[in-house]
Amino acid sequence: MKKLAIILVIFLVGIFDNGIGTDIAMASAPPSNSKPPIYKRIIRRVFSGSRPPSQSRKPIKQSRRSKALTPKGWEFGPNIGTSNSLTEIGGSRSDARGFIMDTQFETTSINLGAFAKYRFNYTFVSGLTFNYGHIHGADSLSPPNSSRYNRGFSFQNNIYELAFITEVYAPRIYYSVPLDIYGYLGVGGFYHNPKLTVPNPDTFVYDEFSKYQVVFPIGLGANYTFMKKYRVGIDIGWRKTFTSYLNGFTRPWSEGYNSYYFTAAKFTYFLDMKKKKRKF
Repeated sequence: MKKLAIILVIFLVGIFDNGIGTDIAMASAPPSNSKPPIYKRIIRRVFSGSRPPSQSRKPIKQSRRSKALTPKGWEFGPNIGTSNSLTEIGGSRSDARGFIMDTQFETTSINLGAFAKYRFNYTFVSGLTFNYGHIHGADSLSPPNSSRYNRGFSFQNNIYELAFITEVYAPRIYYSVPLDIYGYLGVGGFYHNPKLTVPNPDTFVYDEFSKYQVVFPIGLGANYTFMKKYRVGIDIGWRKTFTSYLNGFTRPWSEGYNSYYFTAAKFTYFLDMKKKKRKF
């Protein structure tokens, strides 16, 4: 119905324009720069969508949301931070406590690493990460009223970890603020060789264990973007392992496995892989 009405209007305008234009044309010839009939201009406007030169289209402005959504590309950079462990040596209380609450923060040590990841879209990023972490602990740092204090064990361990992780980014609440929050999960492996120190090494029986272990990184992080291709952020990642020998020994009645975690500052450079169209 709408198209039929447009065609009917064009037809009536054409008749009206031709009827009047005929008398004028007989009196004098139209100038060379005369405009085309009204019905022709309407047809061109409706069906071709073109505009006269004096009414050119305004440039489309990019929305805040489209500016915030990161295109596909590679992300890589270094990270530096701290490493801590949760083992049978040490502990912050007289009784063992769960997870990070049992950390001996006096034994906090260095974490260094690097990463190379690919961003598929705003939500998903996957890639490889390498981390080095030094962990250690000592019964002498436990509370004096704990059973571990008089045992007198201590250990040192260097961990070399390589993992494949996938990050999932949460939707932004404010697109004008370039702050991103994400969680991640991964799988990988690590090499370690703990050095255990005991009061009576000549009589102590050392266990045999594998120096190569499987690890599942789990963590949270946040990034702040500036100049479109640089990011700074923080990452807190716990490592789920399947060994009780991060400290070099275990007890028969021990429950659960040892673990470690990193808290790191990350510096990211984004390499946009979006191909630009060639202009001919």
